Amino acid sequence: MIPPAPIAPQPNVPVQYVKAETGEIITLGNVKLRVLEDGSRTGILTVMIDNRISTVEGTLPEGLKGPPAHWHEMHDECFLVTKGVITFWVPANPSTGESEKKIDAGVGDYVVVPTRAPHTFSNESDEEAKFVNTFTPAFYIH
Repeated sequence: MIPPAPIAPQPNVPVQYVKAETGEIITLGNVKLRVLEDGSRTGILTVMIDNRISTVEGTLPEGLKGPPAHWHEMHDECFLVTKGVITFWVPANPSTGESEKKIDAGVGDYVVVPTRAPHTFSNESDEEAKFVNTFTPAFYIH
């Protein structure tokens, strides 16, 4: 038996379910993103939606160079590698003295990119790579 929740339930708030191979597909160059949650169904309290999180599944073809180094003004970004190896590059930061970093993230590895942290990623291998990516709050998908 599941113990009762310590706060009052919200009976009008549905649990969301996205079946495998469903969800909106966004293609950015050679990168395929399957939207699992765009933020429109998160943080629902009665009539308020606050876009707490969005989630995509990304597919990177072999040899993909990835986007130029960039940063995000409004959201944190997290990556969970589910297939292959994804190489993350973090440029040197003269203001903090940090040198350039290269992270080869494999299956099960998790990379957190805070708001305004410069970064990029690529698939340097000869096989497809996949990841689950979250954006908090969910401003990237909209």
